Amino acid sequence: MKKRWLVIAALYLPVMFFTSLLPFIISFLSPIIPEGLDSFITGAFMPFAIILLVFGSSIMIILGIVNAVRYSRKDAIPRDEAIALMRTQVIMRILQIPVYIAVFILGSLFMITIFTIGFTLVYILVDLLSIIITGLFAIPVYKQLQKNNLITAKESRRYRIFSFIYCLDVIVALICYLKVKTRPQL
Repeated sequence: MKKRWLVIAALYLPVMFFTSLLPFIISFLSPIIPEGLDSFITGAFMPFAIILLVFGSSIMIILGIVNAVRYSRKDAIPRDEAIALMRTQVIMRILQIPVYIAVFILGSLFMITIFTIGFTLVYILVDLLSIIITGLFAIPVYKQLQKNNLITAKESRRYRIFSFIYCLDVIVALICYLKVKTRPQL
């Protein structure tokens, strides 16, 4: 498995979050944008955002499934490479925390009025898709750690399940990395 797949999976949430913020940024900048251009940009942007959400998510999920199946069945990669993948996964999950917090805060704020509840639903969907995508890309990492005898089969199963649960995914990834880094081969 390549590190770039983990990075691409981790970038899904920030890209979707900032894409969803573009209408608000345009509204904020509307005093300096020529009249009519702001509504044109917002109108042209919404189909793009929907296409990005639907097709981008579908492609990422398909890539995650293919990656999980392909690299889980693959022979063990070198020990150092497996540990490096785990470290990359931890870094990517930690870097997503500020975006998760922002999504939660904005999603909560948007629930206040009926006019903005759609944004809350979009943020819930983006959060759900993000945890599914990063979880799918975590499966081969834990499987490779198991194949290198760095974690047991029971730990591998537990970590793979926890990688699909909010907050636990970050905690478990960090705990696993710290264990793996200091643990000699079993």
